[in-house]
Amino acid sequence: MAEDIKSCESCSLTVILSWTLTCVAGKYGHDSPVTTLVVSSDGQCVATASTDSTIIVWDAREACILQEWFTCHGEVWDLAFSPDSRHLASAGEDGKVAIWDISGSPRQVANLEGHPSVVKGCTWSSDGAYIASRDSDNGVRLWDGRTFQPLPLTGKPGHDSPITTLVVSPDGRFVATASMDSTIILWDARDAYISQEWFSRHGEVWCFAFSPDGRHLASGGEDGKVAIWDISRSLHQVAVLESH
Repeated sequence: MAEDIKSCESCSLTVILSWTLTCVAGKYGHDSPVTTLVVSSDGQCVATASTDSTIIVWDAREACILQEWFTCHGEVWDLAFSPDSRHLASAGEDGKVAIWDISGSPRQVANLEGHPSVVKGCTWSSDGAYIASRDSDNGVRLWDGRTFQPLPLTGKPGHDSPITTLVVSPDGRFVATASMDSTIILWDARDAYISQEWFSRHGEVWCFAFSPDGRHLASGGEDGKVAIWDISRSLHQVAVLESH
């Protein structure tokens, strides 16, 4: 039986980074399971978070801890660097997205409130214009990336089942979300509405990846296959990768 595809990211990168940071830095860092690992756009820093409510920023070149702090927002489920790497967004157990200024000693500069449940994911658009976040109640929120004020999303709520992943297109125009109900939604972040929505016949969708030009979307399915969708041509499925 084919295994579920639950990560479109490079497993080897995560393993190498984890091994390097652990062995060279001489300490493990977190005392509880690590929930997420992200790399800054300039490649100089790696940030990790944990269920122990700690966040650590590592120097990727020297493999040492630069900053470490405890967040009062409970377990941290996701992190996102701003494009200039001066800020870090964290998705909290308390339903809030915290914004941290990490250009000096880490300090919280904003608290984004609006999710009714645990925030499971967050990401910053490549131009820094907005932050997208998702919660455990199938909700999606957009926030201004500079003022940190909420941005409206028009139309129906979206998914009927838990959202499994959220990604932003390279140009920042679209936010893609997937769910355990086998649906995929493409949100127009510029005009804040649902641009396209479709049902994947590959079962629950667990991960996404946009192509560099933003014209295609790869989705990892419950059936062990990776589907390639041409989102510039009314959601035409152009390939199915079946090696898993």
